[in-house]
Amino acid sequence: MQRIFTFIIWVSFLLLFIPFKSFSQKNFTQAYLILPSQDSVQGLIDDQNWGKNPKVISFKKDESSVVQKYKPSDILGFGLRLGEQYSSQIVLVDKSPTDLASLLEVSEQTSNFIVQDTVFLTQLVKGYTNLYYLKDENAKVHFYAQKLNNPITELIQAKSITNVKGKYLVVTSDTYKSQLINLLADCLALHSEINKVNFRQNDLIHLIEKYNNLKSGVTNQITPIKSEANILFGLVAGVSQTNLTFSGQYTNSKLVDNKFETTVNYILGLHLDFIMDRNRRKWSMHNELAWKPYKTQASYEFTKSADNYEKGIYKLGFGYVGVANLLRYTWPLAHLKPFINAGIAQNIALTSVNSHNKTTHFYAPDQESTTAVLADYRKYEQALVVGAGVTSNRISGEIRLEKGNGMSAYTALKSSKQMIQVLLSYRLN
Repeated sequence: MQRIFTFIIWVSFLLLFIPFKSFSQKNFTQAYLILPSQDSVQGLIDDQNWGKNPKVISFKKDESSVVQKYKPSDILGFGLRLGEQYSSQIVLVDKSPTDLASLLEVSEQTSNFIVQDTVFLTQLVKGYTNLYYLKDENAKVHFYAQKLNNPITELIQAKSITNVKGKYLVVTSDTYKSQLINLLADCLALHSEINKVNFRQNDLIHLIEKYNNLKSGVTNQITPIKSEANILFGLVAGVSQTNLTFSGQYTNSKLVDNKFETTVNYILGLHLDFIMDRNRRKWSMHNELAWKPYKTQASYEFTKSADNYEKGIYKLGFGYVGVANLLRYTWPLAHLKPFINAGIAQNIALTSVNSHNKTTHFYAPDQESTTAVLADYRKYEQALVVGAGVTSNRISGEIRLEKGNGMSAYTALKSSKQMIQVLLSYRLN
């Protein structure tokens, strides 16, 4: 049985890693291009729900048409019919680093980090003043503002380092606040609010919308369609196959020498998933709280003669409440969505079975006794977890391997618990 379960989980991983390069993970949705002639062309764009602003897009007029590639220099922009809008712009981009390690590397340099580039900017607000967003190839976030037909300007939040009593500290310079005061100089009522505004998307959107309403009474926030829930919760149930082994130079060598039975048990619990919104929701944190008990036993018998023998049964069982935290990657296919995940589990034993039933016969009637298998054992177990499965609508199935350090509290006796789980989950929201 152990070999069958192990074979199934390895085959599942191979099926996930090998063939999916052959599956096209395209996601063509209704959209439009704006050509240099100002004409709009309806069609389909491969919407990858970009985490970083795209450098090139794939477009076709209909399902049967040939796919064409467009860079920012080729078009004026594009939009997803029910989603984001992008504008092609020639801009100056501040490429200066923001983390301490990178700032230390460049502290002795005099490099100019301002570069000119042609990019697709995400349009956040459209009106008297436009607001744009860019996440570059280094995952640095940039905001741009453009008032009427004036040049587009990056709002700058610069970081530098300073040495205070031998310690390097990162200093933040909020240049964007003075830029906004100059840009919105014709609206004195907002100046106090500008001095408090944070360098965050929602804060800047709120400020520019308020300015546009005060100036013209009209503003247009470019709001994508309401996305799916980013927090998912549900029920999980399944069966587990548990294999317990001992190793080391423990005084009771019978524990090491005997093979404990491989047992099948049940699992019941809840799961809570945090979905990362970008990149077509491929990445998520999968968290579980589950009740996962197991019981096992090992028998032994040592016979020297008919009048001198010993036999016994070791019985071990633990009722664990376990918390698993897994990083999950899901292939965003249309109906069946395969996934893999890996992480850690932390298990706490709430119940236990820990008995050694021994029968001794030495030229006299049998002597029976019951003692603890382990006089001292650990209630807290740590484990590594890997798994693979598939999701369809609200239902997920998964095969998972959990390998933990068991319950032995002795340095001379190492315990190892391997649990193979077959799980079925049902999402409630």
